[in-house]
Amino acid sequence: MSVSRLTLEDALVAIGVAQVFVGNPFAAAGMEALGATEGDITTRMPYNSNPLTAPEYTGDVEHDTVITQGAVEIVVPIIHGQVDVYDKISPVGDGSGGGWDSPQSPVTTTVLIMPLREMAADGTFSRTVGGVWTPATPQHCIWLWRAYPLPDETAFGFDNGGKRLQSVTFRGMYRGINPNGHKVWTRGDPPLTILSAPAGTAVVL
Repeated sequence: MSVSRLTLEDALVAIGVAQVFVGNPFAAAGMEALGATEGDITTRMPYNSNPLTAPEYTGDVEHDTVITQGAVEIVVPIIHGQVDVYDKISPVGDGSGGGWDSPQSPVTTTVLIMPLREMAADGTFSRTVGGVWTPATPQHCIWLWRAYPLPDETAFGFDNGGKRLQSVTFRGMYRGINPNGHKVWTRGDPPLTILSAPAGTAVVL
């Protein structure tokens, strides 16, 4: 058996700073920046194991198991000063207020975390219908296909000239029409079956 050692150059490649986009990737210019952020964007994408054990014979040793996706969440610390952010971080799509006489369904969106190093020098990127990316095919971006936001508490601060920071959690939901392995999220370049719907097909997020 032969093994190859990982080079230091490979080990030190950093994904770096990223920007968050929300919207509809199936529409022209359907994705837009969530807003300015400050701090770490964090992701929670665990897997659950449901093991088969025989504790009366072999204790906690697993004989078999099945893997399911755990609850997926992305937490984004935004600088809360842009007026259009209110609607983007409202779970019902209306940032003007809250309180209803009956439970509401969330307004879902696609969330894309795109590292700056995978965008063009001017901070842009694009993808044609045929699947060609500009400037290059992303490797480390993360797509959360169907999610809704849950904003955390906000403060009207004194420091830094009154700049306000607020964390917003995007919680992933199941999207059944996606292929297996991509029902909730995808890393890198999505399969063409996701982003290349036939002409005239209505794709519902």
